[in-house]
Amino acid sequence: MRELETLQARFGVALDANDAGSEALGMFVGGSQQAGRRLRIYRGNTLANAARAIEAAYPVIAKIVGVEFFSGLARQYRLRFPSQDGD
Repeated sequence: MRELETLQARFGVALDANDAGSEALGMFVGGSQQAGRRLRIYRGNTLANAARAIEAAYPVIAKIVGVEFFSGLARQYRLRFPSQDGD
């Protein structure tokens, strides 16, 4: 069970890393370029989902500042304050 926890922690760190070439790429099957592309897709999806969740929590602010600005703001918030929960 400890191995799974370690693997999940490494994956979480890789999602929050600024570059897809992080050392965590070695834990994926396939070449590093392919793994990097997959990780970028996953990272993009998690950022988009976080932005939607934040927008759902603050719809009035999103309407005031506009969708494009709020989306960028939500993404930066997610990168600056990573989730502490796997949910």
